[in-house]
Amino acid sequence: MTPKNAVSFATIVAMLLLVGCSHRVPTVTIEVVDMSMSIAPRAAQAAQAAIQQQIGHLERGDRLILIPITGDAANDAGGRILRLAAPTEREGYDTDLRRFQAESTKQYAGWIVALNSHETRTDILGALDAARQESASLPTGTKSKIVVVSDFLEDDGTYRFVSDGSLANPDRARELALRLRERHGFMLNLHISQADCRCG
Repeated sequence: MTPKNAVSFATIVAMLLLVGCSHRVPTVTIEVVDMSMSIAPRAAQAAQAAIQQQIGHLERGDRLILIPITGDAANDAGGRILRLAAPTEREGYDTDLRRFQAESTKQYAGWIVALNSHETRTDILGALDAARQESASLPTGTKSKIVVVSDFLEDDGTYRFVSDGSLANPDRARELALRLRERHGFMLNLHISQADCRCG
């Protein structure tokens, strides 16, 4: 083997080792989706289309957990949570992923139909409790994130954010936020998309 060939061979081996060592970590996405009547139909359709797109981009080992925001999430969410798990074993020509995407699309469509599209209440806090429980049940070290698709107008019979006196000014709103965080155990780093806010 000439020195030039030896260098080329060593370069190829090094590249193969780098590829072999780069191991993608699957992600669990817990998505809390507002299904109440306070969401404009166009915004609801856009959110549903975005979730469908997410399903099409799930990679091997990824999971998507969908939790609906309903009128009484504490009682309803448990039986209405949709859990989709992409396969971990590769099949030829990505047959495994294509089959998963087709089956998940049907499951998701059925999930949408089964939900009550005339919910007059919006129990966001209860749905977030369900999301927190789902997150807590994941194995330690799992790469996960919680996504909330909502107008954040709580109306669960206890709190009605559009008219609640606790939100009359910023100071009272902060006090309510601290009480709710303590009561529900929410300690999340939030990133709010302004684009999502506008479409509601």
